[in-house]
Amino acid sequence: MQPKDLKANAPEMVHLHKILIEQDIYLEIKRGIPTPRKYSTNKIKNEEFAQIFYSFVYQKPGTARSSKRSLFANNNHYKSIFKLDYASDNNKVKFIKDLIDLNKRIGYIIQGIKDNNHELEIFDNEHMIILNNGKYSIIAIIGLIYRIVNNDPGSKNKGDLVGDDFVYGEFLSNYKEDDIDEKLKDLIVEYVQILKEIYDNEFTLGNVTSPSNFFKTDKKYIDKIASKIINNQKVKRNNHELIDAYGDLFRRKL
Repeated sequence: MQPKDLKANAPEMVHLHKILIEQDIYLEIKRGIPTPRKYSTNKIKNEEFAQIFYSFVYQKPGTARSSKRSLFANNNHYKSIFKLDYASDNNKVKFIKDLIDLNKRIGYIIQGIKDNNHELEIFDNEHMIILNNGKYSIIAIIGLIYRIVNNDPGSKNKGDLVGDDFVYGEFLSNYKEDDIDEKLKDLIVEYVQILKEIYDNEFTLGNVTSPSNFFKTDKKYIDKIASKIINNQKVKRNNHELIDAYGDLFRRKL
């Protein structure tokens, strides 16, 4: 039995399941129970929810990817995701609804790239390896962009990238144009290229041995990836370019 199975009947898990049902999202908390047909395209497993939440909010994609059992087995990790009293804060509910939507869109986009890359030649083989290994780092990067766009804590210093001061609110739902997926695809292509550059440098220095190793730890993400993105924003031109390109997607409603 896996740690997530031991939490299936926990009050906070059942309550979150009910909250998301009200948002027309089915949170799968028990294995073996079929999802009602009306939620067939709008569902997420509690394990995947924990992974995307820990990546986006806490900026820890290494743990999300390589130690996902700990998100349920480690009490501090578990509480920081599932025991946030969602019922008392509508901004948190709106946020997780958009986060789940974001994850679904990213999944479709990544699969589309995989299915059509041979024809469209979006990435070479080495970039495809980065894409295949780097989903949770991409989600973490989007979480960092969310902070930068909204001028939140952590947007100017990697040392402040903690989840305790995270500001929750709806973001994708605020965007009214019909090019969300197009913009997200541009973002993914852009940051896969950046991740490849950072990985190549780390590999040349002998600091990593493979893309899987590169994405394994939170420290590598914070020190090499998040730090580079934050430092780039200290150049006004770079900051304006990021805000112009993606600001409207991730800006909270005032």
